[in-house]
Amino acid sequence: MIYQVTTAFLYGLGIGFINSIPIGPINVSIIDTSFKRGFRQAFMIGIGALIVDIVYCVVGIFGVSLIKDYIVEMFQPFGFPVLTLLGGRLLYKGYNNRIIQTFHPPTQKELTKNFSLGFLIYLTNPLAIGFWIITAGFIFSHRMIERNLPEQLSFILGMTIGTVAWFFSLGKIVAMKRAV
Repeated sequence: MIYQVTTAFLYGLGIGFINSIPIGPINVSIIDTSFKRGFRQAFMIGIGALIVDIVYCVVGIFGVSLIKDYIVEMFQPFGFPVLTLLGGRLLYKGYNNRIIQTFHPPTQKELTKNFSLGFLIYLTNPLAIGFWIITAGFIFSHRMIERNLPEQLSFILGMTIGTVAWFFSLGKIVAMKRAV
């Protein structure tokens, strides 16, 4: 039993880390914020995205019946406009060469704003829930983990730690590079 739980944890750790690597709106926001305002604010974007990622992973692992179809359909139309506006904002700021680095300690309001940004970006990403449903189907069909509570929770914990490890590493590396 310990072997299966550890294996499920390691699968979750690897999948969580690898799932976070592709450059998308979250990673671009983390890089941009880490360069301009520092690690803590950038990491809060990652934590906001992580919360939604955990919910989607739980839905995928424990079953789609945890979430009703109308909730998914409600958020999908918002994905494109939100991502387009955020991408346009980043392009506009870069185009005007207004890269202002602020080195003051972040306020609670700034941290909350960045957390909300990460949460909203990931929540409106129409591919996120599909990724976890497909991943869970693959994992269970290949019997990588079994449908029992200890293995499922271990997988989710591993995914959480893997995702946090990527966001932490990305934010730290960019913050260190900006100081050079």
